[in-house]
Amino acid sequence: MGWIERIRKAFQVRQPNYGGTSALAYPWLGGTRYDYVREAGDLWANSPVSICINKKAGMMADLTLRVERWDERTGKWVPHSDERTRRLLRTFRKPNDFYGFREILWATILNDDCRGHSILYKRRNEIGQVVGYWVLPYTKVSLESDTDNSGGTRLITYVRYYTPGGAQHDIPWSDCVMTRQGLDPSDQRSGLSPLAAQLREVCTDNNASNKMAALLQNGPTGFIVSPKASDKGPSLTVDQLKAVGSAINNMARDRAGKTIPLAYPVDITPTDFKPSEMDLGNIRAVPMDRICAALGGDPMAFGLPSTSKTYSNLEEALDALGNQTIIPTANRFAEQWGEVLLPDFGLDTDMFRLAWSHEGVSWLADETMERHEDARKSFIAGITDRYQAKIGVGVEPAESDKGVTYFDLQARARGVLARADSERKETPKALMIAWGRLNKNRRPPIEAKRAANTSQLTHDRLIREMERRGMDVFSQFNAGAIDADKLQRELNEIIYDVHRSMYRLGIQSAGGTPTDAALDQFARIAVDGQQQYLLNFIGDVQTGRYDDDNGAIDLDGSLKTRWGLYATNASGSASFGFVEGSPANSFFDWQIDAAAENCEDCIALSDLGPYPKELVGAVPRSGETVCLGNCKCRLIRSDGIPGFGP
Repeated sequence: MGWIERIRKAFQVRQPNYGGTSALAYPWLGGTRYDYVREAGDLWANSPVSICINKKAGMMADLTLRVERWDERTGKWVPHSDERTRRLLRTFRKPNDFYGFREILWATILNDDCRGHSILYKRRNEIGQVVGYWVLPYTKVSLESDTDNSGGTRLITYVRYYTPGGAQHDIPWSDCVMTRQGLDPSDQRSGLSPLAAQLREVCTDNNASNKMAALLQNGPTGFIVSPKASDKGPSLTVDQLKAVGSAINNMARDRAGKTIPLAYPVDITPTDFKPSEMDLGNIRAVPMDRICAALGGDPMAFGLPSTSKTYSNLEEALDALGNQTIIPTANRFAEQWGEVLLPDFGLDTDMFRLAWSHEGVSWLADETMERHEDARKSFIAGITDRYQAKIGVGVEPAESDKGVTYFDLQARARGVLARADSERKETPKALMIAWGRLNKNRRPPIEAKRAANTSQLTHDRLIREMERRGMDVFSQFNAGAIDADKLQRELNEIIYDVHRSMYRLGIQSAGGTPTDAALDQFARIAVDGQQQYLLNFIGDVQTGRYDDDNGAIDLDGSLKTRWGLYATNASGSASFGFVEGSPANSFFDWQIDAAAENCEDCIALSDLGPYPKELVGAVPRSGETVCLGNCKCRLIRSDGIPGFGP
């Protein structure tokens, strides 16, 4: 064994698993005697590494941590909430008195990227329950194994933490939660950071930064001062040359660019390259590309200079960073946290898991909208059924969705009106005459206008009733009077009742008579269509998205606004009923509000009308237009009777 290998082996034995991977623990990297480990210093202090870590932490913080349960009936993971899961998620929202979940994510990513693993120290209360966490810096931790470790199968039995004051604290492994990427082949207790193989690149980037800073501070970094050749007089002495050198040095740093007074004739020759000759920008490009690649993205995705950056591929780079790095890393964190923490809260890891909700994530918005739009177009065109469409938009499908087409849903949404004379109210002769005048003159009688106004008032009352009932249920949940399952059932009941009433109101306002079977069928479809969105909503409530500073639900904030969108959506059911209850020969115009800022869908629908009854596929505020529940439009029937406004 050579002397270098002897040193390495001795160094490994004496050195605890402290701060670095095996590559970081060796005095030298392979193929070199230069100590890149020492020269690289703290990896997180490197400029590109720091920028990448902050970018990744900011993007991951947009995701929402939640608990999911395996549903045997559907074979899918579904959001779950009870007292145990709320306590678990609360430990992440408020891990300790000094920092929150964002700092947990940032520190975990930093440790993970710079070291290959990260450790949370469980914070317990007086009865031993986990109530929060501390992140242990990788530079202050060593992973240890007891000497009596039977067969060496327990890789880690305790963690030694070196406190800021210099003391050491041994933490039982049962009080630690570890996330790691891969396994260090030289020490399987540790993870292995891809940055361990990029130490040369880190040093190169640091040296390039130092070189640029030195050039800007001092100008050229060195000169040779020699006596100017002359036939007159003796040559300069050593002391005189030193005096010239001191005069030049005094004009460096913040005095650079000033005149240098010299008492002697000398020749000054720079010993360094000119900045233009060194081309430091291109020199830094290769190490920066490799550092960013080790951290999971192209430099342009992290906001750093990139030789391949263009406006056309920037979006692709951001998508790749999100889908190929951020989401897989977040899923790994959730999986590794969950395996250790779920049992602490009485949750079986075979039935429950920690996962992330992607709803409302800005950097996934374009991709999500594009995927949803493709799925919607395929469904409307009859290419796919509802089962495939739900999968396309990320909604859990049911067996009953198989074979259900868009055209089937349109028929269901219009309801089944009673045509038999025994189920139809007798139409007064005077009203029949009035209808004849309507079809001929296309002018509604005063009674029809008055009925439309009355229906709009009822429509507005139902929306306010849905808002009030929903907030009452959320208030009960906030007070602990009902659990999450009861919350879901109560909200579904409200959705069912109001959509049923709205559909009936629309049919009656148009002069039709609905059957109970048609109303019930329509209401069930409305509840089914809202189910996945409602589950996501409840999941956000459980994970504290709408909590105030005291940990209670803020019932007057954005939660109330979000529930208001569900209430506004019920307006579309009234408009569907208005179309369905109208005579078969009716036409409908899509009327926009000239004073409002109308979306492109509404403008197009307005320009293409009027529509015969059988071709009306979208109505205001039903969610079919870009403006969703903010739509200010209404349908106007061919006889002039208006439908429902916002």
